[in-house]
Order: sequence, then C-alpha cells, then structure tokens
Amino acid sequence: MKFSEKDENEPSADGQRGKQAGTDAEKSGREAAWEIYSGVLIKYTGGEKDVVVPDGVTAIGDSAFEDNEVLQSVVLPKGLILIGYRAFKSCENLKSVTVSEGVKKIGSSAFSLCSNLTEITIPEGVKEIGPDAFEDCCSLKAVTIPAGVEEIGEAAFVVCGSLTELAIPDGVKEIGKWAFSGCDNLKKVTMSRGTHVGEEAFPEDCQIVYR
Repeated sequence: MKFSEKDENEPSADGQRGKQAGTDAEKSGREAAWEIYSGVLIKYTGGEKDVVVPDGVTAIGDSAFEDNEVLQSVVLPKGLILIGYRAFKSCENLKSVTVSEGVKKIGSSAFSLCSNLTEITIPEGVKEIGPDAFEDCCSLKAVTIPAGVEEIGEAAFVVCGSLTELAIPDGVKEIGKWAFSGCDNLKKVTMSRGTHVGEEAFPEDCQIVYR
C-alpha cells in the first residue's frame, strides 16, 4: 500500500486549532482589558494606542485611564453620562477624544495634564465642567462649549497656554475663579453679562466682549 506524502503547504488540523486558540486568546485578552461593573468602567488595563470604549458603559470611573502613557485616541460610547474624577489625568500622549452626546458632567481633573490634547468638542447635554477638568492641557488650541453648559468650575482650563479665543454661551451661569488663569495666549472671550465670573478667571490682558 502506498501512502502519499503530506503537502508541506497544506494547513494541519493542529495548525488550525493553534490559530483559533491564538485568536480566542487575543479576544479574551482584549476583553480582560476592561473592568466594568454595572455600566461603570472601573479600569482599563490594555495597551492599545487607539481605544473605543464598549457600548453599554454609562460612566468612566475615577482614574479609569489615569497615567496611561500609550493612549493616543479614545472614542466614548453613546449612552455615556459621566466622565469621572481624574478619568484621563496624565495621559500624556492623548491627542484626540470623541465624546458622544448624552454626557452630563465632565468631572474634576478628568483630562488634567493631558499635554498633547489639541482639541475637544464638548457635546450638547453637558451641564457642568468640573474644577481642573482640563488643567495644564498646554497643547489645547480649540474648545467648543455648547449652549447647555451652566457651570465651568474653578481652574477648569487653568494654564491652557495654547487657547487664543473663546466663546462662552449665554446659558453659563457660573465661571469659577482661576477658570482660565494662566492661559497667556487667550486674547478674546465673548460672553454674556449675566454670567457670574469668579476672581482672576481670565488673564489680565484678555479682552472680554459682552453680547
């Protein structure tokens, strides 16, 4: 009886099983990177540069991404309500954040010390930007603040030295002290006379234009 030799290029069952096992392990690893409890993202432990937060997450928990030196971009899901305290603090290489409508609050120090963040559009629905939320985001050149925001917390944008111009909607009732202090290139702010402004909220040489 003659047996034919196995073609070296023919995939083996063991090879297929090994490949599938590798795929399953990779998928399992990705899933293991997310610690989620009752809709709150407690911690992200993955090593991806570009991250899409899973659907169903309603809150980014305190310090969930803090000190992540790899992260460069993040897309937040629809249905998200809260970005928590220090959620992305000191993510030094974070450049891009996509925030879906539905978020109500950006917590204290949420993006503090994100030194490479250049632009962020705060979506409709946000009511409060917490204290120190964007503290020392020194590359931040453009911020869009929507009409629904009512409060900008103390030192929310302190030392954002790349900001040059800003329009604050009429609905903002309170701008905390030092909110834009140290923004040395901020030369013009347009806002309502009805907004209460805390002490040293803007640089001394910043022109305030009232609507």
